[in-house]
Amino acid sequence: MKPAVLLPLFLSACIAIPFPVPGKSQRPPQQIYGQWQITEINRRAVEAPDINLRIFSINPQFSARTDCNQLFGHYTAGDNHSLTFHDIAATRMACPSMQIERQLAKTLPQVQSYRIQGRHLELLDSEGKRIVRAKVSTSDADTAEH
Repeated sequence: MKPAVLLPLFLSACIAIPFPVPGKSQRPPQQIYGQWQITEINRRAVEAPDINLRIFSINPQFSARTDCNQLFGHYTAGDNHSLTFHDIAATRMACPSMQIERQLAKTLPQVQSYRIQGRHLELLDSEGKRIVRAKVSTSDADTAEH
């Protein structure tokens, strides 16, 4: 064979074909996507109805509205309901009350997994303890596609 024919054949044999890695799925079950009203952080009730968490399906991003600023960043989801939040940033307004924001900003990086209990999303730490609880939000019904 001529070298001109062998070179493309050899190079095509070197192409890497991606295979899914067990435990590293990037898409959690569809039920996690959408807007969730946060009702509890670290076993303390959150009374404000406009505190929410949005988990987007198109790309692995999230946003959270707090008592002052917006938190936003990326998430990684895997098998067995694993879920982590990372690259977290926030808008930088100063407000009289920023307690919920501080709690949520401190708690989200501790999330390691989640579970769905009826219409509630529970975010769990490395020991499986619930650290955030949220319920399906009835406002802004179709946020999962953003």
